[in-house]
Amino acid sequence: MKDTIDNICFSFWNSAVLRAAIKLGIFPLLEQPISAREVSDHLKANPGFVEAFLESCAGLGLLEKEEGNFKNSQVASKFLIPDKPEYQGDYIVHITNFWYTWGNLDQLIREGRPDFPFENGFVDAATYWTSYIKGRHNLAMAGQGAVLAEYTNLNNRRKMLDLGGGSGSYSIALFDTPRSKDAGILHSTTQLADPDRNQEQ
Repeated sequence: MKDTIDNICFSFWNSAVLRAAIKLGIFPLLEQPISAREVSDHLKANPGFVEAFLESCAGLGLLEKEEGNFKNSQVASKFLIPDKPEYQGDYIVHITNFWYTWGNLDQLIREGRPDFPFENGFVDAATYWTSYIKGRHNLAMAGQGAVLAEYTNLNNRRKMLDLGGGSGSYSIALFDTPRSKDAGILHSTTQLADPDRNQEQ
């Protein structure tokens, strides 16, 4: 029974390891097996700390260790490589930007107020909103966009305006279907994305 409490208590350690690995750029380095020393040389980081960190990643199932070398596990290779279609790294960073907020949850409950990461100093506003938009893009590309397109009836619709569209990922998913031919995306009062151009990128 105590294991249940321990698992809840220490689970934030796991997300800390995952966040650090993403921010350090560990996973793009390990699509092929390399040694901890090679990783530390690339990062210009402490070799002992790097090796211990890679062991932690392996313990979480993010990496595999073979003959002293480390490489990405199947799940890391699928979801944690930036140029892969189902990449989730930006979304993970965005979610873990809320650490200070969750750390103050008892106080926020007493005061009955929200607390965003740019309000408590964990990140600045520009960083927060950039990670938010990139994170939403990750989710759209990993399948949410396709689901939206499947269940959104755009029959007899030839034009679409997406207000607050961020990167335009969801509009692009709709734009990919034969049901919609012309789309514009507005975020705040500035046009941020053109579906045709984003398709090419």
